[in-house]
Amino acid sequence: MFNSNVTYTYNYWNVDLKYMAQHGHNDLGIGDGLYRTSLAYIAYGDSKLMEGIFSSFREFGMINKKAMYVQGARAPFRYREDDFSRDQFILAVSALYIKGNTDKLNYIIDRIPYRLSRRFRMTPTLWFWSKGISGKNKRVNLFIYNLLETITQLPIIAISKLASRLIGLNVSYSIEELLSIDPSIPYWHFDTINKQWIWKTEPSSIMTLSHKFYNEHLMKLNTRWWYKLVNAFITPSYSIFLSSIMAYCGGSKLTRNLLLRNVSEYNTLIRLLLKDRNFDVNKSLSMYTPCTGMIWADEFNGTSMKYRLTEKESEYNDISYDIVKQLANDKL
Repeated sequence: MFNSNVTYTYNYWNVDLKYMAQHGHNDLGIGDGLYRTSLAYIAYGDSKLMEGIFSSFREFGMINKKAMYVQGARAPFRYREDDFSRDQFILAVSALYIKGNTDKLNYIIDRIPYRLSRRFRMTPTLWFWSKGISGKNKRVNLFIYNLLETITQLPIIAISKLASRLIGLNVSYSIEELLSIDPSIPYWHFDTINKQWIWKTEPSSIMTLSHKFYNEHLMKLNTRWWYKLVNAFITPSYSIFLSSIMAYCGGSKLTRNLLLRNVSEYNTLIRLLLKDRNFDVNKSLSMYTPCTGMIWADEFNGTSMKYRLTEKESEYNDISYDIVKQLANDKL
């Protein structure tokens, strides 16, 4: 349930800055503000959230060009954006599409440039998809999108899924064990006083050491292209999630069925986005345990570390649960 008046929950509406904030970050999750606000809008449909999305795009002009363009930002109040990314764009326009905000959707897509920011460009697949869910020539653009998705993205996902499964063979705990930790004791957390990562529970797994190494050297590693490539290959569910929400808006039955071949048993959100009718949504929801991140879109083989939320932290604005409930109702 959405409650914009509370601030003690893990996810909460920041009244002053107009975005869905999140505790556990030094900046209250500003870097993924638009992404989180878009997910919340799909889950709740509140007009505040829609305005938070739309206000993250602002007009600008180019020298010697009469047309006006829009620049996206990771949160409504961020300016001079240089790292507005593809996932932020995908979630924002998908949320507007799913909720039927056609005018705002067309306004953004008609004016967004191919270069989303200094760091990120669209891909051809993303460009044809965005044009296919808005404006003219939808059928042609969606045909090209589905063709490109089939011959480019799906092989990469299949290879990365295999790599993730091979890594998962070294993990000795299950999803039930992962979610059975005392909610008052996080799996791991950063000790801001001693400036080090503290591990409350150490599964017998090579992933323990790798995650510790990752978090202690995060900033240095994120500047290495090879690390980004390796990380993308061992954690494919994020790519599958983005591909799935694109397919939900404009994917063919073939595209959705091919993506389903790479979906894990517990990826309930992805299964709903791909319109899979061969699983019990209510059974998945009955197993749900509130925790950090988007539980339904992660791998449960040890490559995704979570900690449970307390009852108070998840009393309202539990996006992971509420978005599945909403999409399940839409499915019915």
